[in-house]
Amino acid sequence: MFLSHFFLDSPIVTDYHATLFLAAVLENLGDKNWAKAIYHKAESHCNDRFHYEYLTSHIRQHLRDDEFIRQVYTGAEGKFKDPLDFIYLAESVIKHFSDKNWARKIYARAQKATKGRPFPGALADSISSHLNARRWSSRLRRLAVSRS
Repeated sequence: MFLSHFFLDSPIVTDYHATLFLAAVLENLGDKNWAKAIYHKAESHCNDRFHYEYLTSHIRQHLRDDEFIRQVYTGAEGKFKDPLDFIYLAESVIKHFSDKNWARKIYARAQKATKGRPFPGALADSISSHLNARRWSSRLRRLAVSRS
């Protein structure tokens, strides 16, 4: 217990990759609760889809805790600003949880995030292929053309 408290306050926990390594070590030692605490610390260092992808794959591999991954994705949804980050998140939610309702909400946030920016065709493509929402994706493509 003392060791885990030491690690939470340690400077090593400010390094993202060292934090993930430490969480895996704690989990392998059988301390899943402290591993989760360390993963939460790592999550505070995540700021884009690449960090979140690495974090969630690490959690999936070591903890195999889908509910915890769901919490991490929810945290990511609140942090993301870039449409491509939202697209990644929606696709991950569909891939890992088959939750198209949640993904639809995330795609809507991706669409809002494009206001005043060049419109990513990737959003229309992703919506079409993952939700099979052809009308929505067609409307987005027309909007993209009008913005260019």
